[in-house]
Amino acid sequence: MSDNSSSSDSPREITPIEYESSRRQLLRRIGIGAAITGTISLAGCSGTLSSSEEVSHKTNVGPADSGMSQRAFTEFVKRTEKRYGNAGVWGNSRTEPAHDLEYVGAWKSSESVEKGDATEGFAIFDSSVTLYRIPEKVSEDSQQHYQFWLWSAVRPVEQASDDEILPFTHVENRVSFDDSAYTMLAYSPSHDSSEGPVSVGPQSPGVDGLAVDFPLRQGKVRYDPDSKVGASGEYGVQWNGEVTRAQSVNATFEASWPTGAKHQFGWESRLETTKSKF
Repeated sequence: MSDNSSSSDSPREITPIEYESSRRQLLRRIGIGAAITGTISLAGCSGTLSSSEEVSHKTNVGPADSGMSQRAFTEFVKRTEKRYGNAGVWGNSRTEPAHDLEYVGAWKSSESVEKGDATEGFAIFDSSVTLYRIPEKVSEDSQQHYQFWLWSAVRPVEQASDDEILPFTHVENRVSFDDSAYTMLAYSPSHDSSEGPVSVGPQSPGVDGLAVDFPLRQGKVRYDPDSKVGASGEYGVQWNGEVTRAQSVNATFEASWPTGAKHQFGWESRLETTKSKF
């Protein structure tokens, strides 16, 4: 029952979740994004409405995009481990854990983060999404089941001085389905974590492997409040805090779509830093 004690003309306080959801919808409408591999510059201090700067990558992955081969993905994992240590694709495990899943493909983005008119970036922001088929898991309505693995990480470049580095405050990786034949199922993490390491793994009975944990140096890891299980669902994992060293996020979720159909999903990764000082 609604509370009628306050005047209908009084302004209602916007909750943090409502603010974040409205903000995301606005950003999607104005189309902030980047190519799969590219360089993004942070805007200078020309405004006062925002206390942070954002870079993001957004793309649609369709049947014609097969992504990295399994061999190329293995090499990519090695490079991220060398660059990020235990903040790489497989977290504290550092290598892919044993599992019975079938590799389908993987997609990546790598962005040099710059501020103002700087000619060199002060940080690297890398992300990936990896898709596996769950063998012999076909539901009664002829839906083939799959497992996704999400990873994003940011770190300062080695040559950046302390004065050049803007603190990182938000890292996010998310997948969404527009077609109602594609269904979002159980995901992990599914609750907030403010102490590390953060454990991630499949949540469905009978699905083994892809279970790791990753370091949480500071701040909080949570799932995106816009996440939705079911047809045309979506899921995102977020880290929020303030650090000037490497920080990563991992997540996994199960999804299904008709047997014989190909992968088709939206993928977005996002980084925020504090605003440049005047």
